[in-house]
Amino acid sequence: MKSKLHILAKQAFLSSWVFAGCLTATAQPKVPTDIPVEMFAALPSFANPKLSPSGEFLAFFASTEGQTRLIISGIAGADPLVVSVPEKQTIVDFRWLQNDILLYRASYSFKRRRLKVRTTETRMHRLDMKTRSSLWLGAPDRTNLRETNSQHERVIDTLPLDPDHVLIELDLNLNSLTEVYKVSLDSGHKKIHERERANIHDWLTDADSTVRLATGVRRDKFVSYLKDERGRWRNLEKAEWAKKYSIEGFATDPDFAYVSGPTAYGTRGLFLLKLSTGEITKTLFAHKQFDMDSVARKQPNDEIVGAVYIDDFPRIAYFDPTYMQVQKAVDRALPDTINTILSRAPDKDWYFLSAESSTNPGNYYIFDRPNGNIGFVASNRQDIEPGEMARTESVIIPAKNGGFIPSYLTRATAKPFKTKSDENKPAGVIMPHGGPFGVGTPQSGIILHSFWQVAAMLF
Repeated sequence: MKSKLHILAKQAFLSSWVFAGCLTATAQPKVPTDIPVEMFAALPSFANPKLSPSGEFLAFFASTEGQTRLIISGIAGADPLVVSVPEKQTIVDFRWLQNDILLYRASYSFKRRRLKVRTTETRMHRLDMKTRSSLWLGAPDRTNLRETNSQHERVIDTLPLDPDHVLIELDLNLNSLTEVYKVSLDSGHKKIHERERANIHDWLTDADSTVRLATGVRRDKFVSYLKDERGRWRNLEKAEWAKKYSIEGFATDPDFAYVSGPTAYGTRGLFLLKLSTGEITKTLFAHKQFDMDSVARKQPNDEIVGAVYIDDFPRIAYFDPTYMQVQKAVDRALPDTINTILSRAPDKDWYFLSAESSTNPGNYYIFDRPNGNIGFVASNRQDIEPGEMARTESVIIPAKNGGFIPSYLTRATAKPFKTKSDENKPAGVIMPHGGPFGVGTPQSGIILHSFWQVAAMLF
């Protein structure tokens, strides 16, 4: 970059209410033995922040009065909005749709008379920042007595060329087969867009917002259908390439898809496949040791720009030139942390970042790319001082059978507690991981990470 990057000492983006009310700084530094265990078990002070497309608003989760709430604050200091939901409902995720429109999904426990069991339900809402009013997008049509509300609701496409509508996946007759509806953001009126198909539970659109992929389960076996250029659904069981690869998304050229599958190393990678011929035209991600975990997109419905994998931390390997340049610039400015691009404000070319390490649960920054500045915004857990935490390192322990055990070691920063049997060796805590998932990701969860920090401080 032509401009020299520098770190701003003080935040210059959020309103004073956020930091005064939600993110109060620790008054005095503590020594490790004085840090209470409850501090590690507390809810995050600031989490999952996302910039609006214009960069005018920042939405994030914050812990207030023992609860996690969705808060929207104006970057220039406008009065923040605490998004309210009915009692016993919790907002679990959200996304910006337009500069003044945000979509959020609430979850709650519900006992249905028809199913005779208590289920977990999700509901998708639209929030209008101009009127500060919410609308339940999946609400059933009360004129149709056979229609009820779907157990789960998921937006599958935000329809960039039709900003007044979105495509939502619903199961209004509760037969476990979902349909796609085109829903008005203004009124909530729904119109069927793709009718249910046998065994189909999920749908995926392409870059033109056309529903192209349908997936589900038939007799404990996964099934996939692809819509061809003539609009006909084709069973992928008959496609030879589909025996090895799974579609993750579509490229801007409708004849190309991003697929995951086996690499030459035996790991799971990401490839570009030409649908008309079934040929792999490009390898986008292939790692000798680690599988691709998921894909990274510019925005939820945008084209794929990278592959997510996990070694000691979740990382993104970008193949999009712009995101590669941004990642390199940020890593040069913040060399001691694992830095992740969380969202982007395209109108200003701003990028919202997280930076974490084995001693830091996470700091958040805004990267103003045109001006070459990175500004500190907030900490994930403002009571935790990284300098007081013990570092965690990756170690390999040889096994008697000739193999090895990948492990993580946290050394005490306080004076070690000596055992009676050997005054020269400190006591320790061993936490075996049963697997099979998350074995190589000790930093991915704050609870597991906190356990090691506490162990390091106590022993």
